[in-house]
Amino acid sequence: AATKLISGAIALRPRNQAALDRFLAGVTNQHSPSFHQYLSKGEFGARFGATSATVRQVTAQLKADGLQVTNVSANHVLVQFRGTAAPLEAAFHTGLANYRFPNGATGRGTTSAVRLPSSIAGNVITVVGLDDLLHSNTSLVHLTKRVAHAVPGPKLPKAAAGAPSACALAKGQSVFGGITDDQLANSYGVSGLYT
Repeated sequence: AATKLISGAIALRPRNQAALDRFLAGVTNQHSPSFHQYLSKGEFGARFGATSATVRQVTAQLKADGLQVTNVSANHVLVQFRGTAAPLEAAFHTGLANYRFPNGATGRGTTSAVRLPSSIAGNVITVVGLDDLLHSNTSLVHLTKRVAHAVPGPKLPKAAAGAPSACALAKGQSVFGGITDDQLANSYGVSGLYT
């Protein structure tokens, strides 16, 4: 319905992606002088968050489109908004439709790709909240210690070559429904980040 109230957020592009990439590479590389030199609270926004001018421009556009800006994250990464369906469709140049799946579940999705005015498009990574068709679920099986020996657990992924190896204690705990960091990284296809 055109009057349906919907909330979402715009994720803003970091101020200096190359500097952020260098920081992340250094803080995670044990051979780097900045290894484990994490940012203090508030430092991310000051170093990498979108500029205040960018935030003002995005919030002004949302307000001009008839949407309410409900929050700007302290680190200038997210601008949260809400509005009814009709102005949202106009603001993001897409339609919104309700869908029913064969299993009876329902959800809302956009009918075409979201488009933004050129004045802010370059500063935006994505818009979230317009679509709620994907729902997280897990295939992890949680076992108790008492029945772990009798019930086979899920087939856990193998660690990728070059990934750190979990200690024996961590591997032993994975029998009880846990998964080690290296297995998790391999499951999501991010083991290449170890290099």
